[in-house]
Amino acid sequence: MATTVNEYFLGETVELTGTFKDKTGALVDPGAVTCLVIDPGRRIWTVNASKISTGVYTGTFTPTRPGKHTYRFDGTTPGQTAGEQDFEVKYSRFYERGKL
Repeated sequence: MATTVNEYFLGETVELTGTFKDKTGALVDPGAVTCLVIDPGRRIWTVNASKISTGVYTGTFTPTRPGKHTYRFDGTTPGQTAGEQDFEVKYSRFYERGKL
């Protein structure tokens, strides 16, 4: 992993987490969950989301370009989103496309 919590090297697998809560702060399951990642080139990727526990979902993404990425987990229950988070991808001198 790179130098900060939300910083990764190109080609490194990023573990994404989304947490869903109701108005009282209790963890809830929002129906079917999807995870989307938008890369610096504005391409949107769909990531498989897996339930870890009530209200907590995870997915993995391997970035193919350096720069700021944003992700979000959405539920099928209207208005249910776990919010958006950013992470930064840095170029690695050891990275060659398809070979790390």
